[in-house]
Amino acid sequence: MSWLASADHTVNTHRRTLTVLDAFDAEVSCTIPLPHPSIRCQVVTAKSFRATCAYEQPGEIGLCFLQSVAVADSSPTDLSSDPRVVRLLDEFADIFESPTGVVPDRPISHEIILEVGAVSPKGCIYRMSEEELTVLRAQLNDLLDKGWIRPSSSPYGAPVFFVRKTNKDLRSCIDYRKLNAQTVKNEGPLPRIDDLLERLGGAKYFFKLDLKSGYHQISIPPNDRYKSAFKMQYGNFEWVVMPFGLTNTPATFHAAMTNEFHAMLDRFVLVNLDDILVYSRSLEDHLEHLRRVLETLRRTKYKANHDKCEFVWQELEYLGHFVTPEGISLLSDKIQAIQEWSEPRNVTDARSFLGLAGYYQRFIKGYSKIVAHLTKLQCEDWPFDFGEDARESFWFSKPRYYLRRSCAYTTRYCQRASLRMRPAMALVPSSNNTMAWTGTRSST
Repeated sequence: MSWLASADHTVNTHRRTLTVLDAFDAEVSCTIPLPHPSIRCQVVTAKSFRATCAYEQPGEIGLCFLQSVAVADSSPTDLSSDPRVVRLLDEFADIFESPTGVVPDRPISHEIILEVGAVSPKGCIYRMSEEELTVLRAQLNDLLDKGWIRPSSSPYGAPVFFVRKTNKDLRSCIDYRKLNAQTVKNEGPLPRIDDLLERLGGAKYFFKLDLKSGYHQISIPPNDRYKSAFKMQYGNFEWVVMPFGLTNTPATFHAAMTNEFHAMLDRFVLVNLDDILVYSRSLEDHLEHLRRVLETLRRTKYKANHDKCEFVWQELEYLGHFVTPEGISLLSDKIQAIQEWSEPRNVTDARSFLGLAGYYQRFIKGYSKIVAHLTKLQCEDWPFDFGEDARESFWFSKPRYYLRRSCAYTTRYCQRASLRMRPAMALVPSSNNTMAWTGTRSST
């Protein structure tokens, strides 16, 4: 249609003619021929097509390929390009800037509380290759420029080493094992994953928030910074912000996010360690919820990673599951890992397999009966005997028709202390390998 509108072309459907203008603005009449009466359409397989070409040797063959063209921005699951979403994100563009400088004063910081009688651990500097030293210098200068570390004369000093990422890049790590062994562990409670997933029942729009260098946006109290010191060929340094590798850092980050989004939790925000999800039943509600979350980030001066955030999706991965408005299902890589698991050779192997498969037992009806013989192998008081019963239990717990199941959300009603009846969500298996809405009522 755009080509027809580009010039004064004449189309006569009755006479089957099309008049176009050539390069000299002269009219050229083109006649569209009628379909040939001998042409017939027939669906053939590749095998029969090869046979036809070999034996009949036709003089001319015409091939036509049809392919559906994906229309941009028409995906029903990704609404991040919706004009309303774009305007909202542009309004909060400052939220997606890179964090630098001193961390603002916030209610929660990462304290390093040592056990009574703890002494500063001793250790040596690890040797590094020239490639590692080059990367180390670049990362050290970057952290110093951002103000996240500073030179230190602390008696503490954990060594630095590198590990290779899957993309062959180098990742720097600090060996805090000795310090972590002396640190008092945080016993703060973490939410149950199944409780979090149940909250998503009825939600149709999701937004997964990812903070940019999230751990580094939480400070360490001045009197604890010397304990985070690390050493290398270029001197000793200590952290001003919370680093990776220290014990209790996941609990600290979870506590900080829970504190900031306290008024929104279980209403339209879920927090599990560094996994933050916003969920809504309608697009209008979702835009309002998204605005409130972004306003909170602006007020508390947290910075988000625009590239890793998933804005206004109807399907996404969350807490090891694939979440949709209809329910949850297993991730394909988890299914493949279970399918390819080799037969256990000892108690440790049996426990590892049951730990992974048991995480998804809600998808398998009668799971405890299926793995009964495998469960017996976990007892260390009995000799490990992977016999026929255990082998049958192992392979029967892996069939694809078990692990491809999905769970749909079901509704139950919980009575709150305020005596208000408010809908909550539960995941209850049914007999047809899915989960359907029910209307049971219970009180808590």
